[in-house]
Amino acid sequence: MAQARALAMICAHAGIAVRDWMLTSWILEDRAGGTLIVETLPEVWEGVARLSGRPVDPLDDAFIARMEAGTAGAR
Repeated sequence: MAQARALAMICAHAGIAVRDWMLTSWILEDRAGGTLIVETLPEVWEGVARLSGRPVDPLDDAFIARMEAGTAGAR
């Protein structure tokens, strides 16, 4: 559950909702109704980039700083 909460928080900053599906996959949804089903964390990041139109690197120092400041969606 902690992983799901962390993913939801990170993805929300990119405008993407994420939820787990049957504990085997993740469902990513954008605000326009686009949906992807992915199975691995690398696929989550690729899917978020695809749906949001911008890359998300959760290990990027600048991204982490924006998350900590509450402004991760800002560029």
